[in-house]
Amino acid sequence: MAACIDANAEELGLGDSLDMGKPISAAIIEAHIAAHFVRWFAEAADKLHDGSTVPGGRECFELHLRRPRGVVAAITPWNYPVINAPLKFAPALAVGNSVVLKPSELSLRSASRLVELALEAGVPEGVLNFLPGDGATGDLLARHTDVDMVAFTGSTATGRALMRSVGDSSLKPLQLECGGKSPEIVFADAGTMGVDAIASSILAGSLANQGQLCVARTRILVHRSLYDTLLESMVESCRRIEPGDSLDPATRFGPLASAAQFNKVNRYIEEGISAGARLVLDGRRDGMGYGSAPTIFDRVPLASSIAREEIFGPVLCIFGFDEDDEALALANDGHYGLAATVWTRDLERAHLFTSRLRAGKVK
Repeated sequence: MAACIDANAEELGLGDSLDMGKPISAAIIEAHIAAHFVRWFAEAADKLHDGSTVPGGRECFELHLRRPRGVVAAITPWNYPVINAPLKFAPALAVGNSVVLKPSELSLRSASRLVELALEAGVPEGVLNFLPGDGATGDLLARHTDVDMVAFTGSTATGRALMRSVGDSSLKPLQLECGGKSPEIVFADAGTMGVDAIASSILAGSLANQGQLCVARTRILVHRSLYDTLLESMVESCRRIEPGDSLDPATRFGPLASAAQFNKVNRYIEEGISAGARLVLDGRRDGMGYGSAPTIFDRVPLASSIAREEIFGPVLCIFGFDEDDEALALANDGHYGLAATVWTRDLERAHLFTSRLRAGKVK
């Protein structure tokens, strides 16, 4: 199956580019990444141990057996369609489950083709299934008594709705990967690494896929000794970024995925202005369809929506700090805990923040 995906990477990439505006060059690369994930799980399949035994008493022992769950409903988002689908179905298939794949209604092409390629590769009919539909379809899957597990990646609001649906039905296991509002912390001693290099790295992570990714570090916390120079470097770099035609191989920054997402991002920008944040760089563009260049705010009120809510677009908020405790408090002041980044040359500080940050992944 991985070989089939590699062989059809251009077609799969084109599907994602047409569906949600992903630049075609990036979309084709992501199709090859999808093949890599399928290959990884295929190679892991024979590394599984069927069971283990542990002492249970003088006259008995316990035998722990691992068995397939059964039917897994895999509900995937629109931001990385061709990657998110195999991240759900490949491990489920590798351990013996059948899968019903329901992608976002905004990105159906690559998911549909992946299921066709699975059949071409020899996956038995009915083992990997494609089910198009909107949120109502996902709700039906979560409530269906013949579905044994639900795996979901997407918004926190939809994750909460699925928890209610599962709770109202069979209490089946539910695996969630939801939103983020991740902090990136730059300490004074990181300045020796080069402010421009730090700015470039921050923007590469926070603006990937036009900022439409759950681990985007969109809260930038900077020691005041570096604040002005780092902000200036980020602004100058962002001024050179303009959304382009997603089907042009030279395009590196495409439009937002849909009218709804475009309007959502613009609404957050207006809310930030109304809350009193300083608009350092305005990425809104007239006459560019759903294109939105990077937007940067500073002097952001901590209670404002742009400081606390996931925007899922190219909107960054910059905050200054003086002391380590202040940085930690700012980083942990939020409803999310998906990821974080720490820039420092102090190994003790790096370990301390890794343990004290409320984040599932720290780098």
